[in-house]
Amino acid sequence: MRDKREDLELVRTVVLARHGARSTLCYLEELGPSTWNDPKLFKAPDFVKQVKVNWTDVGGGDPPKGQFSGGILPCGGQRGELTHRGYIGNSKIGEYLKTQIDIKEEDIYVRSTNTTRTVESARAIIAGIFNKPMEITIETPANNNDDFLTLHNSAKIAMAKLEWTWSTPCLYEPFQEKMSKIIRTVGLKKRAEGRQSQFQPIGVYDDYMCRKEHDLIINKKEKLDSVAEDLEELAVLTKHIINGIRFFLKVILTKCTYVLII
Repeated sequence: MRDKREDLELVRTVVLARHGARSTLCYLEELGPSTWNDPKLFKAPDFVKQVKVNWTDVGGGDPPKGQFSGGILPCGGQRGELTHRGYIGNSKIGEYLKTQIDIKEEDIYVRSTNTTRTVESARAIIAGIFNKPMEITIETPANNNDDFLTLHNSAKIAMAKLEWTWSTPCLYEPFQEKMSKIIRTVGLKKRAEGRQSQFQPIGVYDDYMCRKEHDLIINKKEKLDSVAEDLEELAVLTKHIINGIRFFLKVILTKCTYVLII
């Protein structure tokens, strides 16, 4: 490692990684036909396939009965699953770690949420480090509600008051002007029934960015590109709210330099 001091010994390195590129969780008709049903999009690279995963419960109990999957999109493709680009991206994390730290196979401990894309992302990181046939154990919570480092257990009081902003963010006054602009610009329409994800900043941003990252069809791309900055801002703010972080949103939305968190 750079600037290594001889009088110090590295005892532990903790790596917290997000899952890699994935398919969309939210399909919007306005963005055009979705082509997530192409198996090549989800193909794991051969060097990742060398790594066999065994998983167990973090509490030491029985292993989870099965990994949580995002389900099926209208096109027949997998919803929210790690893609080939996601495997490659997370393997680069492993390759980088290998250049910085002397990592031994017996020293590795891996923990993940019980979701296919996160388990596979961890697998890709390990493959990037070792690039050889091997087995790894990944500990995951048997109950999908027993997440860690997530909103579920960290901010229940705040969520009780602000949870509604997840499903109906357009009713939240600080969001209204920018979200109305996005809806009008892109031409988002009310559905006859079902979830109105096209009015959620996170939903629109998710489908737009997932398609863009994988070079898939995006209808009205120029219009979406013109409001992408506002869309990203509202999507990030919605996530912060749901995670129990209370912002002075009017200050943020006017792009003031200082943000106060209480």
